[in-house]
Amino acid sequence: MKAINIIVVGVGGQGILTLASILSEGALAKGYEVLTAETHGMSQRGGSVIVHVRIGKDITAPLIPIGGADYILGLELIEVIRYLHYGNRNTFVIANDKVIAPPLAPKVPRAEELKSIIESRVNKAVFIPASNIALNLGVPQSANMVILGSIARILKDYVDLEVMKKLVGKVGRGKIAEANLRAFEIGYTEISKYVE
Repeated sequence: MKAINIIVVGVGGQGILTLASILSEGALAKGYEVLTAETHGMSQRGGSVIVHVRIGKDITAPLIPIGGADYILGLELIEVIRYLHYGNRNTFVIANDKVIAPPLAPKVPRAEELKSIIESRVNKAVFIPASNIALNLGVPQSANMVILGSIARILKDYVDLEVMKKLVGKVGRGKIAEANLRAFEIGYTEISKYVE
């Protein structure tokens, strides 16, 4: 099979690595090979983060070439724009509809402007209010689990959903773990409005 190439982007502190790790474990549990690479680190909270995730058979390199992403998962819209060159016209973008102003930025575009740019570059883009969903659950950090649930639904033939849920339930303790699991389930349901 051709590798499924997924770019995951956001800013430090949003749980990008956790999202990529659970997605990878779900694919491994289904019997696929997975290679990942974090090419911009968590050197500072709020700094740019990108993780490459490749799922398939006989994958030989962890990095996705420019224009080679099948999916771009974004937890913040400016970061989606920053790494949109990894996509192509057929790339499916799933993004949180949140904008986080970079430090010292004199002016930041509105979310609607950024969404319009993304939609002009790809045939399919879905914007999910992941931050609002997480906030309503009482755990603002759960936005990553909403996006993870969305891609789990799309890749349901390539990931073990039960393994992913078990791992999501171990992120945090008590009410935080419960909120993460609920966020994952909401994301799993939410994306069905757009793809089924």
